[in-house]
Amino acid sequence: MALNRPGNSRTSLARQLAAAILCLLCLLVSRSALAEPPLDAPKAAKVKAAYLLNFAKLTKWPESRFDDTKAPVTIVVLDDREFAAMLRSTVANSRLGIQRLEVVDLDYTPAKEAESGKEREAFVKGLSAAHLLYCPTSDYEAESPEMLDLLSLTEEAEVLTVGEGQHFTRAGGMISFVLEERKIIFEVNLTRVNESNLKLSSKLLSLARIVTPGKAPPR
Repeated sequence: MALNRPGNSRTSLARQLAAAILCLLCLLVSRSALAEPPLDAPKAAKVKAAYLLNFAKLTKWPESRFDDTKAPVTIVVLDDREFAAMLRSTVANSRLGIQRLEVVDLDYTPAKEAESGKEREAFVKGLSAAHLLYCPTSDYEAESPEMLDLLSLTEEAEVLTVGEGQHFTRAGGMISFVLEERKIIFEVNLTRVNESNLKLSSKLLSLARIVTPGKAPPR
């Protein structure tokens, strides 16, 4: 569903610019991989932050996900305050039309230790506010209890879920970062995206590797 509200022309321009930037980013990452050693942690974090910014700009959420036309697009980063701080700096001057981008860090550790209680309730509330959820650790790969818990909590919500590793998208996540041949690429579980009310830009999809949920990744 398109977001029909004031500033839509600026939103469209922002998405076109984001698509061009994402394309350039993919090209630069690919070329640098041919001439340089693997990305170290700080460089990898910057690349992923740039990707996340453009994922947010190239996704359309239903109007019902926003309290009003000026409500921010909220990116929730799970269990990584350092990355959240860096991402917050990355998106600080970015806008999607008249909407700003807001980064929130959320701690899952207390929530996963109990099925109920204040910690769990606070976590679920924080998760429900997310438009984009990023799980930056491989702890949520495969069919771990943590990952299955997260995906079950977001299954009915209109949240763009982004994680790490090939197993994330196969298990029901929407986008995952994969390190392949010394470069960071991203996969999209298009089936899961289509089951939601989210719309991803065709440019974003053209740069992604489309995967099938439930299908084991190559070894």
